[in-house]
Amino acid sequence: MKKYYYNIVPNKIAGPPPHIFTYESNARLEIGQLTTIKIGNRDFCGVVLEETTKPAFFTKSIVSIENGLVIPKALLGTLSWAAEYYACPLPLLISHALPGSSKAKAEPVKSIPEMKNNATNIQNQPLTDEQIHALKSILKSKHGTFLLRGITGSGKTRIYLELAKRTIQDNKSALILVPEISLTPQIQNEFLKEFSDVYTTHSNMSKLERDEIWHKVIHTKTPLVLIGPRSALFAPISRIGLIVVDEFHDQAYKQEQTPKFHATRLAAKLAKANKARLILGSATPPVSELKFAQDKDVPIIKLTKPALKDAVLPKSVVVDMRLAPKVNSKFWLSLDLKKAIEASLEKNEQILLYYNRRGNATLSICQECGWVHKCSRCHLPYTLHSDFNKALCHICGNRESIPLQCSNCKSTYVVFKGVGTKQIEQDIKSLFRGVTIARFDSDAKKHETVDARFKDIVNGKIQIIIGTQMITKGLDLPNLGLVGVVLPDISMNLPDFTSSERTFQLLYQVIGRVGRHKHSDKVIVQTYQPDNPAIKFALRRDYDAFYKHEINQRMFSRFPPFKHLMKVTCSYASPDKAKSELEKLKSQLVNVKDIEILGPVPAFHERINNQYRWQLVFKSSQRKALVDIIAKINPKWIVDLDPINLL
Repeated sequence: MKKYYYNIVPNKIAGPPPHIFTYESNARLEIGQLTTIKIGNRDFCGVVLEETTKPAFFTKSIVSIENGLVIPKALLGTLSWAAEYYACPLPLLISHALPGSSKAKAEPVKSIPEMKNNATNIQNQPLTDEQIHALKSILKSKHGTFLLRGITGSGKTRIYLELAKRTIQDNKSALILVPEISLTPQIQNEFLKEFSDVYTTHSNMSKLERDEIWHKVIHTKTPLVLIGPRSALFAPISRIGLIVVDEFHDQAYKQEQTPKFHATRLAAKLAKANKARLILGSATPPVSELKFAQDKDVPIIKLTKPALKDAVLPKSVVVDMRLAPKVNSKFWLSLDLKKAIEASLEKNEQILLYYNRRGNATLSICQECGWVHKCSRCHLPYTLHSDFNKALCHICGNRESIPLQCSNCKSTYVVFKGVGTKQIEQDIKSLFRGVTIARFDSDAKKHETVDARFKDIVNGKIQIIIGTQMITKGLDLPNLGLVGVVLPDISMNLPDFTSSERTFQLLYQVIGRVGRHKHSDKVIVQTYQPDNPAIKFALRRDYDAFYKHEINQRMFSRFPPFKHLMKVTCSYASPDKAKSELEKLKSQLVNVKDIEILGPVPAFHERINNQYRWQLVFKSSQRKALVDIIAKINPKWIVDLDPINLL
């Protein structure tokens, strides 16, 4: 009987590199075929990578073949590329493309029912001249990358819908990526009005639900639309004709756990492998990405006007908190913002208060000696959470009782300084009784998240929305009349090269929640730094001015896009040990051509779980130079190629 030989990659690391094993089979297999293989005495799920010739060594037989389960070649090739590009073991990437169990029974999957709300039905609106021009420009090419730069409310989603229509007509599927799970209901609701086969996949779904979607996608013979966060890139979709990365500036597209890939890069490779169109949409493209697009002549298509012709731009007001009168003891709330909230409530308008710090108070501090209540594991200040009456470390999760006296001088004059979203919620409830208020941050319980309460948010049942950055992204709120930005100063002053850009993007996005409809809206930004460029340009919605300012800053400091970065972080029980180990690595690499080394220095969060974290930052004009030195780095350390920040 004729034997066939295949190189197969398992779904888990089961040995040293290259993590690929050769097996024999009595049957001819497809590339991407799912199999069961035995490594040692353990069974693994394996994916056929390529056919090969009979090797000189003994080969085991494949245990079994999963008939009908074949990972598309384009996806498999993209994962193989990513393993090399990010210097990551291929099995870790392969595991993302497989269900929890390759033998899970596929059940019929129901799409989310359409939700009725007061938002404008974007498909009933005639296309604007800019939208028509954008579609014509994109449809000239059957494939390729396009950067769609449209102001908030300019109708980017309508462009995605029209492109998806043509993609389905061409008998190909569309993949729509969103930065946050909370945005899936809104965009799926729009697509369900046009298409029948619309599915979502994300980590808030149960394992069984995700497995069912996976089987539906891999078995389907008809084109479909799949919506989800970055993990949706790994879905086994055949014949992809369109990939959209909406709000592609968002940091959520970078995976912070290994494998540390960026969804935009994988999307570009996957689109090229499928000969599909890739649309990168944003009102505030990352500075590095726009520079790259300009240098590579990627078509940049602009939408500069609101999609709704009679939309009224919001009135923007900056409140200088150094001079502004405050409301009673609430140092975070200016009298101007309080009066604006009262006026909006009288007009039955929805209000959004944005502040990017959760919890109740930043510091528990002794007024007598200056002692600060800190986590014993991480040496970082605890955050007060009065809803469960504990002090919580947001790094390691350690909890302690709220201090009633100073542990240093035993004084009872311990006060709580700073503010978080929970404190804002409590203060607003005390000031505006009888008003429906909801807080959205990463402390929210499962039934209190944006996606769980999406219908109430959009229909205006929640009168005052309080939240962190998750509420700034993509939501269309037709009843919203006022946006209050509490204090953006915190993010502006983080010690990182992206802090100004990140602040500008978040402000621009949260301001963009208003000015989409016919009624007149208002934005109030409270800040101690009213002249900061990130604030000035965001309020003017002037991306070009901010880009010019920021790109000059990056050029001067030699940060991306003018240099490639790699961050290496180690953890040890002693800070001296962490520092000395990094010094050893630095001494080995200090003379490597075209590499600049910064550090070693303590990481931004230096101590976590009784471990001291120190880091080195490598700069180079050639990314490959950074990839080449990874083999010399302790495999137990964390290596982050192309980090989105250095915190």
